[in-house]
Amino acid sequence: MPRNRFVTKETKRLELSDGDWIEVKMRLGFGEDTRVQAAYMGRMRGMNAGIAEAEVGLDFERGQVERFAVWLTDWSFRDENDKPVKLSRDAIKALDPDTVAEMEAALDAHVEALAEAKKAPDGTPKPAVPST
Repeated sequence: MPRNRFVTKETKRLELSDGDWIEVKMRLGFGEDTRVQAAYMGRMRGMNAGIAEAEVGLDFERGQVERFAVWLTDWSFRDENDKPVKLSRDAIKALDPDTVAEMEAALDAHVEALAEAKKAPDGTPKPAVPST
């Protein structure tokens, strides 16, 4: 059977403190990954003048919000009235900073585990196409 070259819609639940959880995609597709990377880019000036004169600013808030918006598919979070809060960019922006730090740690561990799984037993990256 030929190799599937597309990302599947698999998800994984990552446990947080106090019985909460976030559900994340197992992997991002090319477009999603590119969108997250681009979200970190802020203003760009002087690009036509040459690389030596170029200035690129970073937008960490926009990048982090986009990272969560792209990776997360669901969460268990509830508001002060114990009603479920729908996952959205606005809800992500309203999160408590300690919760964001916990989510970052869980997502970082997930992404690192994916990277490790791609490596061969000797620690080198696995070849994309099996040798014949």
